[in-house]
Amino acid sequence: MKLTTIISAFYLLCLLCIQPVHADGGFWLPTQIQGKEHQAMKKQGLRLSEKDIYDINQSCLSNAILSLSYDNSTFSPSASASFISGEGLVLTNFHCVARYLEHISDANHDYVKHGCWATQRSEETYLPNLQVNQLITIKDVTTEITQNAGNLTDQALTQKINENGNKIVKSQAKGRGVEGKSTPYLVADNTSWLSFAASRMCVS
Repeated sequence: MKLTTIISAFYLLCLLCIQPVHADGGFWLPTQIQGKEHQAMKKQGLRLSEKDIYDINQSCLSNAILSLSYDNSTFSPSASASFISGEGLVLTNFHCVARYLEHISDANHDYVKHGCWATQRSEETYLPNLQVNQLITIKDVTTEITQNAGNLTDQALTQKINENGNKIVKSQAKGRGVEGKSTPYLVADNTSWLSFAASRMCVS
């Protein structure tokens, strides 16, 4: 009886100590980190301005965010990564590169088990077939993508938009050493088309 009373009193104390919890976590598009979201982060100690985090086609923190993909699969990324040095050193999660480490491991070098620690460039190990993609520019191409498509419907409309999109990709990427893609992007309940260009690199 005494033990039951003690346990009951303990649970009552726990209930009295419970405070309401509000979750502020979540994911936002770069364009959404402004206004009240940015102000909330500043209250938590953030010292970066909105433009330090994201400023379209300008130098900002979001330029360091990368995607990883199999070679020649720029627009089918399988993982994320980020630059952590001015020389192109990339940081990512182990599981994102595990299969590539398996591919280059041998009896003398078990990179999956022991990893690889390079103190100089000559000790770095090349990861074949791994591609690192960086978003370079964003451009609104709504007018170009819908050119001569106003009176078309269904299959004809799709065909014309794809045709215009291919032209945009070629013109945007020409002579720049990058790959491009036109993709729908939702802004204020309206669908716009933007051109994305991604550089191709290798991680070693």
